[in-house]
Amino acid sequence: MKPRFKVIQESVIVEARITDILARFLDIETAYSETLGDKNSAMPFNMKVLLLTDCRIYSKKEREVLMLFASIRNKFAHSADIDTYQKCFERLKVRESLKGLLKIDIKQGLEEELACKEIFECLLVVVKSLLAAAESFLDYRNAVSDFVDVDYQETKDILKNISNDKTLQDAIYTKLSREDLASLKSFVANKTTSKTSFEKYLSGKNNDNYLFR
Repeated sequence: MKPRFKVIQESVIVEARITDILARFLDIETAYSETLGDKNSAMPFNMKVLLLTDCRIYSKKEREVLMLFASIRNKFAHSADIDTYQKCFERLKVRESLKGLLKIDIKQGLEEELACKEIFECLLVVVKSLLAAAESFLDYRNAVSDFVDVDYQETKDILKNISNDKTLQDAIYTKLSREDLASLKSFVANKTTSKTSFEKYLSGKNNDNYLFR
């Protein structure tokens, strides 16, 4: 697939999901919205990303990832001479910053265009994971909205204190119930929690040692 088509195709999907996340978070019906609908007054991609940050859906570092994706999308969409990943990265001067931000190593001797393509594909994976995390949070928030006001960034910070294991964090977050959220805050504040104890919680093998009471 040609780079321009690939980038534009993926960016259309990404922006649609970002719009949906904002609409759900702010309780806006996109069909009638001046800012999130398909009218000329609708916010551009980068403004939606900034609003997501203001809403504390994403951190500043996560915003940086999404804005880099947006800049690549814009360059392919608006510059006729940009038709390869290499040209795009050279024009934007983002190759090394993306490598550092995404913490990826490129195979030595790899053709430059293929290297840039690999970096973009890694970026796309990270962008989609950010979208999926926000969507999962909104699903959870909607499930408990009648009972508790859940703050996404606060809950992410709590999970970071539990373990650096992203898979474990996601699993715990998915398993959280309405009662668990308050208990989780208290538990983390008063105890040093091991990764093993949370793995037991997830597997249901807590025996007499319940993490959440």
